[in-house]
Amino acid sequence: MVPYLLEFFLPRTLTAKLFLSAAEQEWTFGQLALIAVIGFVLVIIVLGVITLLIKAVGIGVDKFNAGQKVVDNASAVSPQGTAAGVAIEKVPAPGSVGEIALHDVPEETAAKLMAIVANQLDVPLNELRFRSIREIKDDE
Repeated sequence: MVPYLLEFFLPRTLTAKLFLSAAEQEWTFGQLALIAVIGFVLVIIVLGVITLLIKAVGIGVDKFNAGQKVVDNASAVSPQGTAAGVAIEKVPAPGSVGEIALHDVPEETAAKLMAIVANQLDVPLNELRFRSIREIKDDE
């Protein structure tokens, strides 16, 4: 493939002279060893450049993500319900209808009950409205 590429750029006689002169030359062990060492060094240098490029991209991504975390932390709500001195209004999740009153029922149990009811009725959970859940105790 290389000779055809060189023929495109160089005249045919010059290409033939280049390859014939390299083929006719008597190579010593020292010359061949030097060529091999130069090849290995070039491969190591290219791998090092690729490694540095990957590290530089990683540092850039880390700095970008750190900037995003600062923005996220600035908008975090404090226990008093304010962020940077601005009152934050609680917005319900999409599809929710409001709050539910739980009477002596843990949230985990209430979530399981709501999922069971939605499954038994074959209705999506976001289409149901639960106003309150309370445990019925037997007085025995």
